[in-house]
Parts: sequence; C-alpha cells; structure tokens
Amino acid sequence: MRNDDGVGLLDEALARIHGEKTMPNPDRAVELQRKSVTSRTEGRIPAHDALIHWRNPAISVQEAISLMEGWSLGTAYRQLGRRDVPAGRRGKK
Repeated sequence: MRNDDGVGLLDEALARIHGEKTMPNPDRAVELQRKSVTSRTEGRIPAHDALIHWRNPAISVQEAISLMEGWSLGTAYRQLGRRDVPAGRRGKK
C-alpha cells in the first residue's frame, strides 16, 4: 500500500516540476502564448522588410540593425539567418 502512495506522490511531484499542473486549461495556454508573441514583436518592422536591410551587402551589421526597427542582433540571426554577404572588410567607397 505504501508503494502505491509513493508512486502517486512521485507522479504528482513530476507533474508539478514539468509544468503540467501550472496551466490545466490548454486553451488559456494558447491564448497566453499569442499574447506573449504579440508583445515581443510589437513595434518590429515586418520580416520581409527587415530581410531587405539584412541582406544588403553595402551596409554593416550594426547599420542594418539600426535600420531594422524593433529587431535585435540575436533576433535577426535567429529569424532571418546568416546575412549571405562576403566576409571581410568592405572596400573603399
């Protein structure tokens, strides 16, 4: 009998650790996820417009980020990928 109680307690503890008990309503979890994404991307220029600046070989990374309103360097690399521009310093203008 004690073995069954231990299994139940362990199952409940693992459910709490893994977050299964914190959000029992899946619809509410989806709603909160949408709000989270909206709050993080609010004020950010669309990815298509940002990609134009990001892939422009005539400007540096910092110049591209400054033109991409609402984007950070890490977000740009995660969402848009590599810049696909030649490595090294730019030539003299």
